[in-house]
Amino acid sequence: MKKNNINDIIQSLKVQFKEFAHLHYFSYYLIGFIVLTTINWLIVSRVYGGEDFLVHWFGTRQILINATSPYLKETSQQLFELAQALNILPYSKNFIFVYPLFECIIYLPFALFNNFDLARALWMSFNIIIAFTSGYLCFILLDWKIEKRQNQLLIIFATQFFYYLISLLSGNNSIILFCLLLISLVMISREKIEFAGIVLALTSINWPVLWILWIFIFITMVRRKAWTFFIWFIITLGLLLIGSLLILPEWPLQYFKAILGNAEAISLQIPGEVLRQWLPGTNQWIGNLIALICLAWLILQWSAVDKNSEQFYWKFSFTLALTPLVLMRNDLVQMPILLFGYLYILSHWFKRSPNLGKNITILFSIIFSLILPILSIRAGALLFENPFSFLFYVSPILVLLANLYWIKGWIFNKITLNN
Repeated sequence: MKKNNINDIIQSLKVQFKEFAHLHYFSYYLIGFIVLTTINWLIVSRVYGGEDFLVHWFGTRQILINATSPYLKETSQQLFELAQALNILPYSKNFIFVYPLFECIIYLPFALFNNFDLARALWMSFNIIIAFTSGYLCFILLDWKIEKRQNQLLIIFATQFFYYLISLLSGNNSIILFCLLLISLVMISREKIEFAGIVLALTSINWPVLWILWIFIFITMVRRKAWTFFIWFIITLGLLLIGSLLILPEWPLQYFKAILGNAEAISLQIPGEVLRQWLPGTNQWIGNLIALICLAWLILQWSAVDKNSEQFYWKFSFTLALTPLVLMRNDLVQMPILLFGYLYILSHWFKRSPNLGKNITILFSIIFSLILPILSIRAGALLFENPFSFLFYVSPILVLLANLYWIKGWIFNKITLNN
């Protein structure tokens, strides 16, 4: 009897130790998050940036604290004055809230902080965690089982991708959009179609950036006759709209009025006009022609039926590459979503030759984690002292397209041989 009691005590102590170990690990994560946020706080207090986050943070606070609409001209004026006081950017006047009201959900926890620098530092820490999650989701989608050293090298490339750094410093929501898009694709790959529709509807928080990718996914779902995907997409979008209407009934009208009245400031112009902003003196028809050619190119690729997931992911990466040329913008908001395309082509380089894949990964890491940051610092762009040049917009697109067409032969030849 005594022996049984001793065994019970030992088992109880083991259970308690395991529970304590979990708390122990949690404390490490908490300390790590605090250290990361402290570092970010030191950074944001010393460099320009945070324009996008300021707009969302202030707009959300207007609703939460002042119970006023973030779309009003008075709000834009207050935003501009606050940006000058905080010394956000020396050249920008793009301090206008032009987003669906329900987007404020993701900024709500950060809007609770009155100190802008602290709120921005917490936002950056949160996005860094999301960036790691996005890299992990890419490996899941690609079903890429690689050695530990290679994995570490790829994660360094993925998390230090130059355009992720730009997104972190500016405070836009492109990293979160990319992660939601990847979660939806993971749900599709695992036949959890309802959840895929729900998650994709959440990307409507910034629909102007992703609507071409929506069309591509919609076409795929129609071909698969996955009608429940559309049902849950519409239900989720409807709930977001109804919920936001209960908070501010007149917001849709104010939202579209703000868009129409500030098309140039928010980069919602025809491609020709945007190209002229990047390259002054360029004829408007050149940008429009580029966009039309790229759109026709996309439709041509989409018209072919996918034979397997390899073709689907190639088309998805191709759509990622051409979207910034069809929906040309005067900022770098769309660039982080190109990461999946780069990891996709790297996975095929590794499958072709591990040594060659490793060397190409190192080359990409040098370009995106070293050369581009150095060039942008010298141009005064990384720290937002000056606007970025068109080189930073178009170069990752061209490199990705070249690699996609390089590996296309391997993928399609493999498919042909298997069939």
